[in-house]
Amino acid sequence: MKINEAKTLLIADDHPIFRLGLREVLNETSHYKIITEAEDGEQAIKRIQEYKPDIAILDISMPKVGGLDVIAQMRHWTQAPLFVLLSLYDDEVYIRKALAYGVSGYILKENTDEELLKCLDAVNQGERYLCSSIREKIVSSDNSKLNQLSQTERQIFSLVADLKTNTEIAQILSVSVRTIENHRFNIC
Repeated sequence: MKINEAKTLLIADDHPIFRLGLREVLNETSHYKIITEAEDGEQAIKRIQEYKPDIAILDISMPKVGGLDVIAQMRHWTQAPLFVLLSLYDDEVYIRKALAYGVSGYILKENTDEELLKCLDAVNQGERYLCSSIREKIVSSDNSKLNQLSQTERQIFSLVADLKTNTEIAQILSVSVRTIENHRFNIC
């Protein structure tokens, strides 16, 4: 893929008006190109296999198969896209499940179009993106667990929350990227 080539997207949401709104936002940028859409999870799986988008934007709650189940079924597929969840739900159970499945981005439908583009840009750079209200919810619920982390792990956790990449964190702390990966695994 060429450096300046637009990243391809699948949009999956059971509400046609919401998909229309996403199209409007995403068609304004040359960085992303919608190549297919789906109105339920089964259709999303088929279209991901057929079109092989770079990024799949999924509603967490869809008929037949929900967004989390799409990710669960597709995450080990060799040509799986990066997954971004759009949701009405900021429930910790959904968030933790999404993180366990390796979701690249999780934002709420109430967020702005700028937040969606910020999320896609971060995901495109290999970062995980959680909207600020989701990050706050996770940090506040894990506050007691944070006390179990070592000082280095808390420092890395803070840098991850600031959306730093593994490479950036390794440079800041003057350690190898592999060391950061190990710490992040332990934190999770």
